[in-house]
Amino acid sequence: MTTKNRVATNRIGRIARGIGTAGIGLSIALASAAVASAEERQTEAEIKSGCKDAAGRYETSSGPKGRLSTCTYKAIDGSTWIDVYVDGTYTNTLNEAKPQIVTPPQVSNPDLAPPQRG
Repeated sequence: MTTKNRVATNRIGRIARGIGTAGIGLSIALASAAVASAEERQTEAEIKSGCKDAAGRYETSSGPKGRLSTCTYKAIDGSTWIDVYVDGTYTNTLNEAKPQIVTPPQVSNPDLAPPQRG
């Protein structure tokens, strides 16, 4: 191997190590940011204010496992959603499903049809 090739190989190796180190550092930073934002706590006043801004209904209760706060609001499409907080930390959004009216199946054989009242 000539000196010229050895210098180029060393340079490429240093660049590759630098890129790898930067990638690992970026991964650690992003993972840390995700954990920090997932654990961000809000005060009850902040939860209540945000719920009011969404024209929602704020409710809270405390028990042996901590404080449970909910904000029930309607989306633009009319569906109802419930944001859930435990001790000020957002945990989930639930959809309050609309009740559906169950209709009996249509029967093509008159012998199997339910009796008519009348």
